[in-house]
Amino acid sequence: PVAMQGVGRYGSINAGNVFRMDGMVEIFLYSLVGLCLLLCVYLLTEDALKGIAFMLAILAAVAVRMVLAFSPTVFASGARTYLVTYYVFMLTAALMYKETAKQLRGGTVRYMNMGIYGLAGLSVLNLLVSTRL
Repeated sequence: PVAMQGVGRYGSINAGNVFRMDGMVEIFLYSLVGLCLLLCVYLLTEDALKGIAFMLAILAAVAVRMVLAFSPTVFASGARTYLVTYYVFMLTAALMYKETAKQLRGGTVRYMNMGIYGLAGLSVLNLLVSTRL
């Protein structure tokens, strides 16, 4: 849809296009999805303190990425600026898996593992195809 191309079409939101509605719709939708994911992370944990810690870790990872985006060499750095964010996401996902596996029965954990392995395999395949190794 046209509304989802606001930031991509203009490159970024700046003083010239800050009041254009299509860019704001995109940011609002991304923010809404992010808040839903944080709510899911919080609701999946039995302990409220662990849920808050996981949410803070995810928010800190995003904040680190945003801080690194202010670097003048961000275009030369490319995907390397996401490195810390990826590591924190992986650590949080592993801890969430450990937390969720405690709540499930053995057969369900096996199917969850198969799904995780399948997604990891597809991710590696996507990496190989996109880099043409």
